[in-house]
Order: sequence, then C-alpha cells, then structure tokens
Amino acid sequence: MPDFTFITSFFRDGGHLGKNIQTVGRFNQNTEYKWILIDNSSGGDDLTELLDDKFTVYKGLNESYVQPLFLKRVSISNAMSLNFGVSKSNTRFICVIDPDFFVIYPNWIDAVMEYMDYSGVGILSAPYHPRWYEKAHRATGHFMVIDTNFVPCPLLDFAPSLRDYDPNNKELPKWVGKRRNLRRFNDCGGQIEKRFASEIEYLTPLVSPDPDARISATDRILDSFLPKRWRLTNIDYPVVSARSKGLLPKIESYYWRGYPFALHLRRYGFVLSGGDVKTIDSEINELLDRVFFGYKNLLEAR
Repeated sequence: MPDFTFITSFFRDGGHLGKNIQTVGRFNQNTEYKWILIDNSSGGDDLTELLDDKFTVYKGLNESYVQPLFLKRVSISNAMSLNFGVSKSNTRFICVIDPDFFVIYPNWIDAVMEYMDYSGVGILSAPYHPRWYEKAHRATGHFMVIDTNFVPCPLLDFAPSLRDYDPNNKELPKWVGKRRNLRRFNDCGGQIEKRFASEIEYLTPLVSPDPDARISATDRILDSFLPKRWRLTNIDYPVVSARSKGLLPKIESYYWRGYPFALHLRRYGFVLSGGDVKTIDSEINELLDRVFFGYKNLLEAR
C-alpha cells in the first residue's frame, strides 16, 4: 500500500496539473502514491484522460475571503481545500503541492521519505522566494511534505490565523510605497510555521545577483542605507546565488541538499512581474523533457 499522498487544490489550471501528474510519474516510476484533488473551479477542467485509481477528485469551494477593517481581503478557499484534503488522507506522508510546482529530482518521493524518516524532519517546505517581500512567513502551500508521525494531521491548519488580521493594524499610507506591505501578508502555511518551526526544513531558493525587476532603482538605493527590517532586498535565510539563462530567470527554482530540486512557474506571481504565462508554457515543457531524459537511465535502473 502507498504511504504517500499528494494533495492539490486547483482553480482552472488543468493544463499545468496534467503536466505535473505526468512529471511526478516520470520521476518516480517505481513508487506507489495516492493523489487527492480539490477542484475549486466548478468542474471547468476535464481531467478524465489523466486520472486512474490513484486519484480522488472532490468538488471545492466558491471563492471565500477574510476582509477585516482596513486590510486587503485574503482568499481562504485554497487553504480550506487543503485542510479538507488533509482530513481525507490516511498515509504517513502527505505532500501539498501546487499544480505548477514541478519536482525534477530523480526518485524524489522515496528519497524524501527516507531522508525525513532517518533525519527526524517533520516538514520539508518550499519557502516563499525572497522576491516576495510582502510575505510575513517562509513556509508555503506551494510545496510541503509532512511526516504525520511527527506532525499529526489534526494539528495542521493551512488557513491564516485571525490574529494575523488585527483590525487595529492599519495599513500604512500609500506614499510609503512598496514598504507599506513589507512582510505584512500571511498566507497558506503561516500558522503551521508558527506551531512547528522546530520541525521544518526548507528547500533553498535560487536567487539571481541581477537586480529584481519588482524593485525600482530608487528602492535599491534606499535599501543601501535603510535598516534591514525596512529593506525590500533583505534575505534572512539561505539561498543559492547564480546567474542563469533561458527560462530559469523567469521562474522560481529550488535546491535540496545541494542539487536542483524543483521549478515553480508561479503563474500569478509571473503576471505580477509583467510576464505572460502562455509564453513560457512551451518552454517549461521542453525543460522538463530535457531534465527527464538526462536522468532517464538512472530512473529506469531503480
């Protein structure tokens, strides 16, 4: 019986989800797993050709928001769907994963389970990429593997805490610029990080030494003399710094134990950075194929 369950909440993203399902199968050819899908898009994606008895699909929620006074509304439908998926899982290991988060490490399910069991790691999580200076915590719902022997399912809650939306915490005036939102927003994983900080190990993001397109030249100058707590470019956790070409500078890449591990398209974030998701879909397909064929002999030898 499989001891590993994927949980994916998605909204009109059947294309990336299908590619992810294919990628997981290719990179874990001899590993058993289950997959719980929560469709928040009113059945808009036809997945019948992709799914078999490994998969269980549930109807998700209509968009729901928390919007205390003075604060930007925050979607909680994704977090609630993930909580529901956790409640339906019955394996020791649970992997919450976004449709567009592609793990490219050979036989990674077995490798991660063996490592977490041997090392006593309760949670392996992707952090928010440092470019997202708005985020108030590191742990994310983009990718998180949980060993329920260390972190019991009933204690997991992906929804933001209401304490994080104190109505007395008024938004700073707009003339403050980007810094009015500095480390202000909590999202999926905030409560888990607070509760299980000592159990979490993080993937390592790849960061380019080139200037971040989201930060203006003026803001970079201000960052050179402002205290760390007010810097948009402040990075307070380990990263890999390297220049890259092609698709990689456009997306978010992660390393694990010194090796390339995952590629995250982060569709919404890519749009916020001024990109067009459609232009990189063919590139990600080509890149995933190249990585797979590079590992093909190793994968088939297992």
